[in-house]
Amino acid sequence: MLFAQQDIFGLRNVTHSVADASSGQSSAEEPAVVEAAKAATEGPPVHIASPDESVSREFVDSLNDTITRDRTRLASGIALDGEVRALPASGDYRFTWAIARNGDKLWCGVMTSPSKSVASAGHEFVRAVEGAIKRSTPDRLVCL
Repeated sequence: MLFAQQDIFGLRNVTHSVADASSGQSSAEEPAVVEAAKAATEGPPVHIASPDESVSREFVDSLNDTITRDRTRLASGIALDGEVRALPASGDYRFTWAIARNGDKLWCGVMTSPSKSVASAGHEFVRAVEGAIKRSTPDRLVCL
């Protein structure tokens, strides 16, 4: 008696032989190993802190998140390092910051926002950073 084994849906690779068919057994090839996709790198770092904790953690986190997700910054490979302080006596916010790429770092100075609104001050700083990133070229960093 002769038996044949067939995989009509192509789910496994079957090798056929008369001996295997007569015994009702076949050998399947081992499935290929599929590696999990590697996580994409997040791009150059963004680090903004409030060393004297004069600004809320939520505000600092919001600035970091907004600038981290900036597609132009990611494409340009520019990193950002900065500090933010609130000056309650004058109602100002002070941002000290620098940008960097490929080992070159450019200190951008101190930006003071006279806004009494923390949201408005944050928006002004984000716009200043976005402007510096857009003005920078592949061979030169530019702040203002």
